[in-house]
Amino acid sequence: MSKQVNHEAHEGHGVFLRNLRAFAVSPSLRRVVRVVVVLALGLAAGVGTWPVGAHGGGVTQVSAAAGPYHVTVWTAPQPVRAETPLHVTVAVADEGQRPVLDAAVLVELYGANGSDPVASGAATTAQSTNKLFYETDFSPPATGPHRVEVTVATTAGGGEVSFDLDIQPPRNTTWLVLALAALALLAAAGVFRGRPAEMPVRRRGREEGVNG
Repeated sequence: MSKQVNHEAHEGHGVFLRNLRAFAVSPSLRRVVRVVVVLALGLAAGVGTWPVGAHGGGVTQVSAAAGPYHVTVWTAPQPVRAETPLHVTVAVADEGQRPVLDAAVLVELYGANGSDPVASGAATTAQSTNKLFYETDFSPPATGPHRVEVTVATTAGGGEVSFDLDIQPPRNTTWLVLALAALALLAAAGVFRGRPAEMPVRRRGREEGVNG
C-alpha cells in the first residue's frame, strides 16, 4: 500500500512539472506577459516622467530679453522632481524675431543659497526635431527652491535670463514594482486554475492482475 501511495505521489509530481513546462511555452503565458507589459507602460506613463525621445514644449518659465536677443525657456515634466530627468528647451531670436541658430547656450541650476551650480548642461540643437531650439537634460539632485540661469552667447553678443524653480521630492515607484509582481502572480494563478486538472493514472488493477 505504501509503495502504491508513493508511486501515485511521484506520478502527480511528474504531471505538475509537465503542466508547468507546458504553461511556460503556452500562449496563455504569452498573454499574461503582454497584459503585464501593457499595464506597466500605462502606469509608467502616469508617473510624471518626461518620455524618452520627447523634445520641446513644456511649461513656459521665462520669455525676456537677454542682451541683443529674446530668449524663451520651457521645462518639462511638471512638476519638476529631484533625481528625475529635467528637459529644458530654449528659443533664441534676434530683434527681428528670427531664430538664432549659432549660439552657445548654457543652462545652470543653482540651490537657493548656492554660488556654484548643482547641475548644468549645454543646450544644443542636436536634440531638436526641427533644429530651431536648443535643448538639454539633467537631473536635479535635491528638492526645494532653486534658480535656473540660461546664458546665451554669440559672436555678436550675449545675455542671460533666469527664473525660480521649485523641485519636488522624487516619486516613489516601489509600489509600481510590487503591483506588477502581484498582478503577474495573480494572472499566472488564474491561468493555472483555468487549466483542466490531469490526474495520475491509477495502476492498481493492472498491478493486481500481474500479482494474481
